[in-house]
Amino acid sequence: MLEKVKSITPERDGKLKEIKKHIRDKGLNPPKDKDENPNRKLLIFTTFKDTAEYLYDNLSKLTSELGLNMALVSGDSTQTTCGENKFNDILTNFAPRARERSEDTNATIDLLIATDCISEGQNLQDCDTVLNYDIHWNPVRIIQRFGRIDRIGSNNVAVKMINYWPTEDMEVYLRLRNRVESRMALADATASGDDDPLNESAYEHTQMELNFRDKQLERLREEVLDLDDLSDSVVMSDFTLDYFFAQLLKYLERNRAQLEATPDGAYAVTSNENNSSENGVIFFLQQANASTDKQQKTASPIHPYYAVYIRNSGDIRYGCINAKQVLDLFETVTVGKEDTIDDLCLWFDQETEYGDNMTHYNKLLDTVISHITRSHTKTQSQILKSGNPRGARLTPASKAPKDTGDFKLVTWLIITTQQS
Repeated sequence: MLEKVKSITPERDGKLKEIKKHIRDKGLNPPKDKDENPNRKLLIFTTFKDTAEYLYDNLSKLTSELGLNMALVSGDSTQTTCGENKFNDILTNFAPRARERSEDTNATIDLLIATDCISEGQNLQDCDTVLNYDIHWNPVRIIQRFGRIDRIGSNNVAVKMINYWPTEDMEVYLRLRNRVESRMALADATASGDDDPLNESAYEHTQMELNFRDKQLERLREEVLDLDDLSDSVVMSDFTLDYFFAQLLKYLERNRAQLEATPDGAYAVTSNENNSSENGVIFFLQQANASTDKQQKTASPIHPYYAVYIRNSGDIRYGCINAKQVLDLFETVTVGKEDTIDDLCLWFDQETEYGDNMTHYNKLLDTVISHITRSHTKTQSQILKSGNPRGARLTPASKAPKDTGDFKLVTWLIITTQQS
């Protein structure tokens, strides 16, 4: 086996040759941004550190010929052909505009090779192209990678993602991957003691999640999906919710009795230490008269449920289309907080006169419901204008959300920095 592997040299690596073509084309024929400046930046993602180092070593000659500066970042190592060889310096020199570089330096990186250590939380929108040298098995990670450049503040006319798929026969690849991941999941369950490894339901849950991911990967390969196109039968935000669905399933299994005993409308108060301007309320609502027809498009990716975050000022910070952002915020301000925050509960009781004066929160809720109804109307209008793509159907008037009576308040979370 070792001898066979040794025969696979860079000269015989067809995938390496293909990426060199992309880099050469980007370097010689760069697209122009909104200011008519050429953009030669390319962000290459790979899952493994060894692969990243292999690419860095074997692309150095080409990048030198093209006059491109190159760098590599992984979880525990960095390399660069210009500027400081430090993690944050490399990212800043790759995206000086997005990261608001203050120092006057000529160090500019054009080609960045990275592992998933930067797939979240980094602003790299100076770049206009992400190339996935290998496809992560979880589609959520692919979208997170693309999210590094598909961000507010981009000066690019367009952004794009290039995917290198492992094989033309995706069915063979997915079947192999499913078998491996299913067995790994059962092995994890055995080691942790959380589940009975002989329990078929554990295997079925794992298989169900893997099948869901398969469909996402297949659609990602076959279709050009647009995050802002609400008329599509699938939007990119559906993929990013996969993480929360998995978390919710685990939580439901462990706390089913407690959740079933909790009445609708239950609320909680939590602190927000990081940003006082983000004080407000997250409302989770269910549309009582919702249609069960999945082809009827709505403004919420979690229909018939709606998640909205509204500031205390009455401004909608994250609307019903932004369920992912709402859930991200929810997780940020609640993770690790298992006990009641007594000071905040006392503050809330005093502010609302122990529940007798809910005027402020009723106004916020009315504003949220008005936002949802307007968003629904806009979505239906977009479907009409686009000619009902992929069989999308309009929602009948009787199933459209119109006012407060069409909704049930499931739960709500008050976010504040106020202390008693």
